Amino acid sequence: MHSEIYATLTHMLVTFEFYIVSIIFDFLEVLDQDLVDLLVLASGAFLLLVNLRLQMLLEQESEVADIDPEDELPRGHALRPRIQKTLQDYTDVELLGKTNFARQEIQTLIRFFDLPQRCYPDGFIRIESGTNTGNYYIFGPDEILIFVLIKVKSGHTNIDIVDEYFGGDHRKWSIMFHWFLEYSAPYIQSVLEFPLLEKFRPLFESFAKNIAERVSKGFYVQPAEGAPRHWVEGLEYNDPADPFRIFGFLDCSNFRTNTPRTGPSDRFEGAARFDDEYDVQRAVYSGWKKIHGVKVATIVMANGLQALYGPISARRNDIDAVNTSNLDPFLREIQNGQQFRYCVFGDGAFKALSTADSTIRSYHEAVIGAPLDVNQIHENLVMRKVRVEIEHVYGEITNLFDLTDKNNEWKHGNKHLPEKVKLLFFLYNCITCCRGNSVSLKFDCGAPSLEQYLFPQE
Repeated sequence: MHSEIYATLTHMLVTFEFYIVSIIFDFLEVLDQDLVDLLVLASGAFLLLVNLRLQMLLEQESEVADIDPEDELPRGHALRPRIQKTLQDYTDVELLGKTNFARQEIQTLIRFFDLPQRCYPDGFIRIESGTNTGNYYIFGPDEILIFVLIKVKSGHTNIDIVDEYFGGDHRKWSIMFHWFLEYSAPYIQSVLEFPLLEKFRPLFESFAKNIAERVSKGFYVQPAEGAPRHWVEGLEYNDPADPFRIFGFLDCSNFRTNTPRTGPSDRFEGAARFDDEYDVQRAVYSGWKKIHGVKVATIVMANGLQALYGPISARRNDIDAVNTSNLDPFLREIQNGQQFRYCVFGDGAFKALSTADSTIRSYHEAVIGAPLDVNQIHENLVMRKVRVEIEHVYGEITNLFDLTDKNNEWKHGNKHLPEKVKLLFFLYNCITCCRGNSVSLKFDCGAPSLEQYLFPQE
């Protein structure tokens, strides 16, 4: 409403100025030239002072109070009254069911993101409504994180979430959500990307022992449908001079996005298509998966936590993604001077990177004139059985967070697409710390507590 009043008054002032100038020109012949100049300067100065005063009043009002939802009422959509909510307004069951997190866990996340430190003395966070507008929207730290967690878990639109829980204009919450994605990015990066591996380097030996214990267990296999099952013995690594050295598993995964540049280049009937349509679509198209999307490379450690690189274009193959991440040099560097160099194990896509001196290992590969021996075939079979455990991780992410299934949230035109991907993996790591996951259970390796993961220095 303030902006509408300001626009109306500005229009009135411009009209008034035009009227004064017209009168002056009508009397140019009968008025002294010095008097004319004085009238022009006086009217201009008066209008400038009034205009500056209006802007000052508008900025002062925006700094102390939220903009009324009714002032931004979308046509045809009735808004509920705005309700300021905190964690105390929800039961423990409601929080866990709607956000995947318990009350104390949400409080820990709020502290991790330093949201209380962003508050003004009245206890609210002010988020600018646009670039250099001087207008601010007001949110409590609790409701910011509750909104984000509900959105990621449910995948509902901003309109549905705001109407059901908070009331007010959904466009304010859209601005807040994008603000949070930008604001939280450096916090998430510090505990999610490959440097996370350095924090757990002292536990690599322990992780390798847990995986070796799983590798030593035999299992049944059925070569073909209808064929009898037969028993496969596990692998034993009992040589202290050459222990089992796999501490985690390497994998790449694709996230499907929309097809970019599919519409007209402008908003009028008969508008041409984008000139760069073909090149942009090819830039993010995976010929292997037959999708447009983005790719991430992850290291899944035995405790279930993941370190992530990306996202990058899905057009790039897995080997290119890992080479770009500099994973092998990084693992070498953080283990420099150690007695044993521990490695990650990847699927068959990484065979080209699996050398005797590399920290990336994969299955044995037969070459012309040198077929695999019995031991190599046996090792491939066992490691394939063990490695399949991490494939469940991506299924768990899609089951926990319905946002992954909403096409309108995964648009290449959205500059916050990478932040959304990282947010998903970060929240999954947090859930793993709170309740474990299939990997930590299979390898009998407990994840750290949420506080230990988020605040390792404490």
